[in-house]
Amino acid sequence: MVRVKIKTLKPGMVLAEDLIHSNGRFLLAKGVVLEPSHLRVLKIWGIEKVEIQDSPGDAQEETVEKIDPAVLHRAEEISRKKFSLTNLEHPLLQEIFPICTRRLARQMAREPEGSPSEKGTTEETPSRPRHTVPSPLS
Repeated sequence: MVRVKIKTLKPGMVLAEDLIHSNGRFLLAKGVVLEPSHLRVLKIWGIEKVEIQDSPGDAQEETVEKIDPAVLHRAEEISRKKFSLTNLEHPLLQEIFPICTRRLARQMAREPEGSPSEKGTTEETPSRPRHTVPSPLS
């Protein structure tokens, strides 16, 4: 998968992921072969970048295999912490959890150690400052 700016897209390229607008509207499905009309729609909706398959046979499973297993394991640990208050046995979460884990692993693989994706997940995160209210009797 390759993240490509809309300006460089060409008809015939294939979407590697479902394309969903920031407002939640579904625009195009994974696997769609882009046509000139699709490119116009993407520009109209203000989409800046999309995930494109490297080759026709590129699959999500192949991308997971390219990620270092240690990074994938760390991403799963972080995701489990983030999803700790949920029921991972729920059918919806069984779909969402692996997607979030793979996305985090890809981000961690691209970024240096101590990346923003890991910040805020450790116990060393500073707490908010406490504000005291002055007593009316003082």
